Amino acid sequence: MLSEFLKDEFRLVVARDGEQALLRASANPQPDVILLDITMPEMDGYEVCSRLKADKFTANIPVIFMTAMIQPSDELKGLALGAVDYIGKPYSLPIVRSRVRTHVQLKLAWFEAIKTARFAAAGQLASGIAHEINTPLQYISDNLSYISKEIDGLISAIRDAHTHGSSRIDEAHISKVENDITDAMVDLTNGIARIGKVVESTKDFCLPLDAAHHKTDINRIIDNVIMVGASLWAPTARLQTNLEPELPELFCHPGRISEAVHCLIQNAVQAVVPDRQGIIQITTQRQDDCVVIRVSDNGAGIPPQIGDHIFDPFFTTRDVGSGMGLGLAIAYDTVAKHNGTISASNGPENGSVFTIRLPVLGKNENDT
Repeated sequence: MLSEFLKDEFRLVVARDGEQALLRASANPQPDVILLDITMPEMDGYEVCSRLKADKFTANIPVIFMTAMIQPSDELKGLALGAVDYIGKPYSLPIVRSRVRTHVQLKLAWFEAIKTARFAAAGQLASGIAHEINTPLQYISDNLSYISKEIDGLISAIRDAHTHGSSRIDEAHISKVENDITDAMVDLTNGIARIGKVVESTKDFCLPLDAAHHKTDINRIIDNVIMVGASLWAPTARLQTNLEPELPELFCHPGRISEAVHCLIQNAVQAVVPDRQGIIQITTQRQDDCVVIRVSDNGAGIPPQIGDHIFDPFFTTRDVGSGMGLGLAIAYDTVAKHNGTISASNGPENGSVFTIRLPVLGKNENDT
């Protein structure tokens, strides 16, 4: 009856037992909401919910218990396991539909918020890229103007000598112009190379979210993130890197990993204490079968009372209007989709340390 009632508004996938429910929750695409009974053969709903929430690939799927077990202790147990709602039998079909609709809309709102945050980050990066390109463009323009002026001068001198029937031209002046033009040409070449490098560095950020995973040098990703965002952080903090050479390549989505690293650096910049020179350190190293990325700062650190919520969506300690509180949530989601882990702790003396661990083998599938 429930399936018949909901199928006109939602596409339904039915699982007959707990094992089948876990399998279908991990499928692609994932369900937007899971309606879960408690009494099931072989594995009860509590165990299914516990496993869903323990798996980072299914932990964010809303679970609604629908059961005849309506004691307050049953409901408290279900909610403690991570369920977002608990509906006792007998239930009203319109109320079930309304609650399902609410949680689907909340999930869609989360996706829209992520999209908005990514657009905002893209705007920041565009500003940084414009700055990084504008500087070499400026001295390319200046040097071209200088070269044009000097060439016009040489042409005038040659014409003047020809008009007066002289074969002598100031050799000292020619030598100086030659040296100056050579130097200007070197600057032009360097400027063009700099622009090319900036453009190359932006390619990872421009990859579609559903692009295929492939082997990637994590140190190159970090260097590119720093190059593209340097002008955004320079006024507030100084970045230091200690990247272990010859790390194994990771099988990953370079754009998403770039985004996660950018989010951690941006978070570190925002943690800088006023009137103190911010120092942000980025390190990489191999530990066993993982590549470890650490981003540390010399800010105020992480207060104990917020440690458990720091990766929660929309959680922020900044003033209202200063941010959406999605940067760390995006980083967490990205790392989880790469079968890795991310953690936060206070530094040995001050500030905070964010640690990403990504498996060397990565995932052999195109997660979105």
